[in-house]
Amino acid sequence: MACCENARIRNYLNRWVTWWTMTSTTWEHQELLQRFIDVCWHEKAAAHAVALIHIHYFKTLHARSIDGLDVAA
Repeated sequence: MACCENARIRNYLNRWVTWWTMTSTTWEHQELLQRFIDVCWHEKAAAHAVALIHIHYFKTLHARSIDGLDVAA
């Protein structure tokens, strides 16, 4: 049950950050999550934001490494 709840919280937070970054021209994904972490008083919520930062970082890193590959079609 806690696993599903954690996934829902992380999913909601990710959608919230994505919406704000798409709506605003001033916010970046990582920056908004970091600001959320900086002011968040709820330890579990902040931990979810930290996890999202790591997930976003590794997805970006993975995408960059794939873009850098010379793959023959």
